[in-house]
Amino acid sequence: MANTPTLYIVRGDVADDAKDEIIDWSNTWHMPDLLEAGFYSATRYRCVEGAPEYLHLYEISSPDFFETDAYKYICRCDPPCGTLRCQHKQDTANPTGPQMVRHFNRGSRMVYDTLMTHNIADYRLESPGRHGNPVGSVHSKTVWNVRMDVDPSVEKDFLEWQEQVHMAEVGAFPGYIAGRLARRIDSFSTDDPKYLIVWEVESPDAVKNRPSLASRTTDSDERRIRAGIKNFNEAISVRIWPD
Repeated sequence: MANTPTLYIVRGDVADDAKDEIIDWSNTWHMPDLLEAGFYSATRYRCVEGAPEYLHLYEISSPDFFETDAYKYICRCDPPCGTLRCQHKQDTANPTGPQMVRHFNRGSRMVYDTLMTHNIADYRLESPGRHGNPVGSVHSKTVWNVRMDVDPSVEKDFLEWQEQVHMAEVGAFPGYIAGRLARRIDSFSTDDPKYLIVWEVESPDAVKNRPSLASRTTDSDERRIRAGIKNFNEAISVRIWPD
């Protein structure tokens, strides 16, 4: 979609003995550093159902942002050195010293283009700065994120079905606020599925108590599309920064 930010999603677990350290680093240094470097938003969630445990949700101008010095020189030292242009990482290809990333496991980094939205708040297309509001267009403190691959034979029909039927249908559930469907940018792909749907909801109970769509009558086209959905993953996450 035109005039929408690129979604950057980071997921992972953290070693138990490093959780306090990572939470302090993320809240005090890393998220503010990213905003100062030019991220449009930076929020952090903990999974309450599904996996992995942590979800970082960012909005940026484009994938080209990762090539800027402002991003490359953000401090990732352990312990943090406290400078935006990290003095311990002058050679971005060969960081010196321990890096915070060593505490993460089962992680993934994905970049997505937004294809369609339902009831989304206005996008902010500029950085709020280090001390501004880090929350972007994803306002809710609870998100239900769904990931999937789609068989190429039904992919075109899948996208039309999402736009014309399914997103509005799910968006009408009690407690559902807004949703967006995004597709990964393959140059940044990992093993994560190709499509991502992020639903903003009022609480985890809105997802757990949602009406079942399986019981309603479906036509042959919808059954064919649903049969083509593979590698389905879902998680419910609650925002922990900012609180």
